[in-house]
Amino acid sequence: MLITGGMYKIKDIFYEKFNDKNLTMNRGKGRPFYFCMKDNKNPLIYWMIPMSTKVEKAEKIIKDKFHGNEKKCWNFVINDTDRRKSVFMIQDIFPVIEKYIEKKYMAGKEHYIIKNSKLLKRVLQKSKKIIKIKFSKKDFLNFSTDIVAMYKKLEEELEEEFEFIKSEV
Repeated sequence: MLITGGMYKIKDIFYEKFNDKNLTMNRGKGRPFYFCMKDNKNPLIYWMIPMSTKVEKAEKIIKDKFHGNEKKCWNFVINDTDRRKSVFMIQDIFPVIEKYIEKKYMAGKEHYIIKNSKLLKRVLQKSKKIIKIKFSKKDFLNFSTDIVAMYKKLEEELEEEFEFIKSEV
């Protein structure tokens, strides 16, 4: 079971199956890692948010488009609670199921989990807002991954696996 706030790496087979130019692809050794949150409706589906260290780029967008007000920006959340600043790429959120998780991101010998409650709240609120918009009929985020289609494919995949297990019993 995956943990909300935990960091994970996605298997390459996921990107092969969901061939979408807007997905943040794996880049060699252990990158990128994704922030995980549980889906509110299906306990077997999780939402992944890519992390980046390109904070300056996100800060420039926040400054230019949102007059420096991160609260009004739905695209990003800046993480300045760690030693090294990073950015949650909320706009690039996508669903996944556990079988597509390659590994946990480890800090030393422990699974790295975001525990700062204020940071978690900001990330979860913006993420839920993006998901709600994408599933609504008023989706204006036409530049991002089609997470609705991905979600439906994952539901179908889970249903097929459940039917296969049921037939084996």
